[in-house]
Amino acid sequence: KYIQSFIRETWLKRYGSSPSAEMITLVWSFIVSIYSIGGLLGSSSAGYLSVRFGRKKALLLANIPALLGAALMGLSRLCGSFEMIMAGRLFSGICGGLAQSVHIMYAGECAPQKLRGLIAITASTSIAAGKFIGFALGLR
Repeated sequence: KYIQSFIRETWLKRYGSSPSAEMITLVWSFIVSIYSIGGLLGSSSAGYLSVRFGRKKALLLANIPALLGAALMGLSRLCGSFEMIMAGRLFSGICGGLAQSVHIMYAGECAPQKLRGLIAITASTSIAAGKFIGFALGLR
């Protein structure tokens, strides 16, 4: 509701007319789904970055889009731009996809030989379980 009201207010200030309910839903849906597009881009680049810079440096590099995304989303209200929220979520998704992929590789390499498989599967399973619980709790 907060994002939708922000879209409505911004649109009204910018164009002088209130957007239709369908337009607000479309923009809001795009804001929500662009995180997954960023995740796809981040996870696609994880292999290259982890080989080129190493696992630890790739994890550190993942912080750059996270900080950029946080700055964009944090300043969006001040600038009156819902597009900044879209860009911020895209960068946050890039960070999420990159960090998740590289983290599993890094954890598997740091673990003792006997525990490597367990560590890698535990990380993946925990992420999936967390997403499931989050979706389940978000249902009304």
